[in-house]
Amino acid sequence: MRHIKPCYLPILKKIFSFTFFRIPLASALLIGFCLVQFSDLQAQNSFEKGLEWYQQRSAEADSFRAQPKYINNAISAFEQALENEINTEQTVEYLLRAYYFKGMYVGLTTDQQKDIYDKGKDLGERMMERFPKSAAIKFWYGANTGRWADVHGFMAAATNGIAKKLRNVCQDIIELNSTYQGGGGYRILAQVHFHSRIFRW
Repeated sequence: MRHIKPCYLPILKKIFSFTFFRIPLASALLIGFCLVQFSDLQAQNSFEKGLEWYQQRSAEADSFRAQPKYINNAISAFEQALENEINTEQTVEYLLRAYYFKGMYVGLTTDQQKDIYDKGKDLGERMMERFPKSAAIKFWYGANTGRWADVHGFMAAATNGIAKKLRNVCQDIIELNSTYQGGGGYRILAQVHFHSRIFRW
C-alpha cells in the first residue's frame, strides 16, 4: 500500500468524516486516492513554477536592482515544494540560490538582508547533514553564509566560528566537484583566507 504523507492525513480524515456513512467505502477510498494524486501534482507543479519564476529573476531589472516579485514568487514556490518534499535535494539547491539572489540584488535593507541570509544559512546547515554529497547545497550554503558574515559583522562571524565552518565546507566542495560553479569551492575558500588575514574570525 502506498505510504501516505502526514500532510495528506487531514484531507483523508475529512473525507471519511463526511462521506463514510453516505457513500460506499470503495468510493471514499477512490476519492481520497484522487485527492492525494492531485496534491502530489500541485506540489510537483510548485517546484516547476519555482524554476520558471527563478529563470525570470532578472526580468525588468534596473541596472543591478531586480524586481522583487519574480524572486519572491520563486521562493514561495520552492518553499511549498520543500514542505511537500518534492525533488527535495534540487529544491533546496534552488531555494538557497533564490535566497542569495534576493539578498544581493533586490535592494533590501541591512535588516532584511540579515533575515534572508539567516534563512539561507539555517537551511543550508540542516540540509548539508541530509545531503552530505551535494556540492551544490554546500556551495550555496557557503555563498549565503559568506554574505551572512558581511551583513552581521565580523564579531558575529567570529562568535559563530564561521571561518572554520566555511573552510571545512569548501574542502568538501573541492573534493566532491572541484569545477562546480567555475571552481566555486576555491573562490569561497580564497575569500575566507583573505578575511581571516585581516581579522581572525
